[in-house]
Amino acid sequence: MVTLCAMALAACEPLPNTANGSGTVSATKASFNDTCAPLRAPFQKIRADRDKIIGQNVVGGAIAGALLVAALGGNAEDAMKGALVGGLAGAARAYAENAKSRGATENSLAKFANADARREAAQNDELVSTLLRMNACRLDQVEAIGVRARKGEISRGEAQSLLDQVRRATLQDNRVVNSVAGNRRTYDAYVGVLNANDVAAANRTRESVATYKPDVSKVTRTSRGQAAISTGGRASGATDVALARNSAVRLDAVSDAHVESVEALIGNLDLTTPT
Repeated sequence: MVTLCAMALAACEPLPNTANGSGTVSATKASFNDTCAPLRAPFQKIRADRDKIIGQNVVGGAIAGALLVAALGGNAEDAMKGALVGGLAGAARAYAENAKSRGATENSLAKFANADARREAAQNDELVSTLLRMNACRLDQVEAIGVRARKGEISRGEAQSLLDQVRRATLQDNRVVNSVAGNRRTYDAYVGVLNANDVAAANRTRESVATYKPDVSKVTRTSRGQAAISTGGRASGATDVALARNSAVRLDAVSDAHVESVEALIGNLDLTTPT
């Protein structure tokens, strides 16, 4: 990971370490050390872990005959009946191979998929909590810049430069979160498994995902160390697989609110030095 500090400035001094809502303001030199960036690490790890489940080189598109039961040694023609073709096929086949390496059989594959989906949903909920800490950290960074500008420690131009760096860092946060929340490959694999084992469950899953709307919004925070996002209740889903996908949709909505709240605070920030 390349830090925003390294891209923007040759020498860096810290802004407040506000991941926990506390810290001290650096000296008068206008410099940016992204103390919030370490909070991206859980997202990067989980994305890498999920890639391992279905492989890095899953071929999408219409792949007729890409049958996961064949990977498990079953009767592909009888069991699949053409269900796993198109976009689901490559991911489902790769998932079946991975599940087999973890002890899955043809009969237990659906249980493996549901268990993995439940784990994803729990991870996504944990990532929402991490993202709220990241949001609080970014907002604390913005407010610290405003304090320094109003005290005359940095010029208005220096403050704007620092705020631009916080903007860029926040957009990078969003991209990192989206690498998890926007990754549908495991979902496609799980739906492929449901298609092969329980078409009704697959249909309920699709309907649940199509109709789910997260209750997420930007709010006004009341103190440092707090996020400015209301996440609503946890995601719901008609099946384990639907819950996994819907929790990712909720995570994505929180990420969008993260960007919006940081931008709103920057837009309303007072940089005027009292006379």
